[in-house]
Amino acid sequence: MVMVMVMVIEGRVDDQGRLVIPKDIREKWRLKGEVDIVEVDDGVLIRPKKGGWKNFLSKKVKVDWDRAVAVSLEKVSVDELMFGES
Repeated sequence: MVMVMVMVIEGRVDDQGRLVIPKDIREKWRLKGEVDIVEVDDGVLIRPKKGGWKNFLSKKVKVDWDRAVAVSLEKVSVDELMFGES
């Protein structure tokens, strides 16, 4: 079993689709410039861009990225990709 600490911060998306992330959280997670926004079952995950999905997934999923047309991750959970758990 994995214990995950969760902090909930109330926010608001304005009419132009912008969400303000508090400065202390932006600094803690180094959210600057481009970020990855990942859709998960019950919401979205915002994380710093770390070399893109190609590098992130190459550690967990064997894909020939030069020849890939489409990659299905239907049976792969975010926890499994990020933490190696199934």
